[in-house]
Amino acid sequence: MDLAASQYDFNNHALMHMSETIKEALDPNGILSPGKQGIWLKRIKERDR
Repeated sequence: MDLAASQYDFNNHALMHMSETIKEALDPNGILSPGKQGIWLKRIKERDR
C-alpha cells in the first residue's frame, strides 16, 4: 500500500499530507489501522527510516 500511496504525487503529495494530519489528530497512538492506505504516524515513519 505504501507503493500505491506514493503514486498520488499531485500537488506535492497534498492529499497524503492532509491524510497524515487527520490521522495524527484522530488516532495519536496509531492504534486504528496502522499503515492502512500507506498512511503512517510521523513518529513511526521517521523511526523506520
